[in-house]
Amino acid sequence: MIRINLLGDALAQGVGKKESPDPTAIYDQGEQKSSGLPIIGLVIGLLFVACSGVYYVWLTKRVESARTTNAELQAKKAELQKYYALEKQYRDQKAALMKKKEVIVGLRLSQRAPVYLLAELANCLPDGVWFRKMSQKGNAITIEGDSTSFEAVNLLKNRLMERNKYFQNVQYPKADKKGSIVGFSLSFEFKPQS
Repeated sequence: MIRINLLGDALAQGVGKKESPDPTAIYDQGEQKSSGLPIIGLVIGLLFVACSGVYYVWLTKRVESARTTNAELQAKKAELQKYYALEKQYRDQKAALMKKKEVIVGLRLSQRAPVYLLAELANCLPDGVWFRKMSQKGNAITIEGDSTSFEAVNLLKNRLMERNKYFQNVQYPKADKKGSIVGFSLSFEFKPQS
């Protein structure tokens, strides 16, 4: 039968001595050397469990604090909801009033526009020119009238073009002579001043 030396050097050192080594003593020495490791591992494990427990308690308190804060904020939101509704109602009323104001200002301007138009046309009108018909589409105005000469019609057109603050895109599409009277048509865009 073959013997294998599993005890290693401890038995080999014992061979040099006359005494025969006790194998149980060698095993006991190995156990004594390693008996501190399980205790250290146990202590580290207990410290880890204790730290985990403290961390869990801390997180639980934070969650409770967050839930309490959330409940308080929800209560405040419910209280302020009526003020949000009032503020929205105020903004809607303000927008409606601004629209009404714009309409009123537009109407006032449109009321003044004919007065400005007639006043400016009267300032531009030379002698020997009179109007038969005047029509308006938006800001575009067409005038049909009669004159004693082509020069008077050209003078009216030039005066309208000089007042480009009020009259824009002045066009002189036609003029016909019927005996001693010249019939003409003139169109332009009128820009009323606010």
